[in-house]
Amino acid sequence: MTLGMTALFTYPMITLWLEKLAFGKAIVRAEIGMTVLIVAGVWTMGVDTPVAETNNAYGVFLGLLSALCFAARNLIQQYYLSCYSAHKTVFYQTLVIAIIMSVVCHSYLQNDLNKSDALAEWPQWILLGVLFTALPHSLVAHSIKMLGSRSVAMISCAQPVIGSVIAFILLGEVATSFVALGALVVVCVSFYEIYLSSKAA
Repeated sequence: MTLGMTALFTYPMITLWLEKLAFGKAIVRAEIGMTVLIVAGVWTMGVDTPVAETNNAYGVFLGLLSALCFAARNLIQQYYLSCYSAHKTVFYQTLVIAIIMSVVCHSYLQNDLNKSDALAEWPQWILLGVLFTALPHSLVAHSIKMLGSRSVAMISCAQPVIGSVIAFILLGEVATSFVALGALVVVCVSFYEIYLSSKAA
């Protein structure tokens, strides 16, 4: 899981090159440097977390595939869907995902035990879907209009850092030196990107 999440946050680099290949946008040398630092910082955060060796390649593959999809989604949002409101685009994205996942859920709920567990967990699923999925993705879609895919990608890499802080507050998990070092790099680059974005605006 850790490797998969870490690989996901390579999407700033993927966004950079997808935008270059698909839309011919010039790559600024400073952005390459910041993106490399972001990826290095995130990888450092996950480098000393013990995982089963047999799942490493699969976790990295899924993480990179997710990063590619996420980068593509953000670029489509910026270049083709910017005329629509953030709430509308997120609604249609969620609708498509719901249709796809309904096939998986249907087979899962064939078991009566799974069905009863799922019904008991509906309040948690609604909270997850509305507060922790729809709202954040709406804010991301709105941010892309204001800042562009590259800036949003780099700034959003602060998520593992924020997750580590929340884990410390709620679960008492103390970050290792590798996590602290990676978090410091990510936070510094993210704040620098925010500074550059606000200066450009």
